[in-house]
Amino acid sequence: MRALLLEGDPDEVTKALQNLGVSSATSSAALSLSSTDSEKPEERSESTEEDSDPGLITTPLARKVITRIPLKPMPKQMLTIIYEAGEKGILGTNLAKKLGYSSAQFRGMMGAFGRRIANTPGYSKGYFFSYEWDYDKGTYRYWLSGPVREAVRIEVIQKN
Repeated sequence: MRALLLEGDPDEVTKALQNLGVSSATSSAALSLSSTDSEKPEERSESTEEDSDPGLITTPLARKVITRIPLKPMPKQMLTIIYEAGEKGILGTNLAKKLGYSSAQFRGMMGAFGRRIANTPGYSKGYFFSYEWDYDKGTYRYWLSGPVREAVRIEVIQKN
């Protein structure tokens, strides 16, 4: 006997079961079982814009990333510069220049920050920085999403 636990609304569960090749009789039973779930629909928290994008991390998690080990001056400065760049963001080459770093030093700092993120308890997926490749400039452009921006404001900007 195999057991399979699926979470989601009835349509999501039905699609998942169909993709797994489960018969319609079994999927009807599974759907009826899901309606007896201990969490009633009216008790579920409403989805927010913050958690609707699986690529974003939440403000509390971003705060944990920033505070779990005290930040050195350069990562603080890096976060401040990206924060001040706002929605338009900043090119990685310009960010490195403002920090007084060579491209290798900048990559090293970003790698170290990536380890900080990946090793933060509670982190499993998502991005701290929003970024995109700028084909014209040959470098990444970085900016902060709303939840991360709020964490940086609280933990870095207000505390400086």
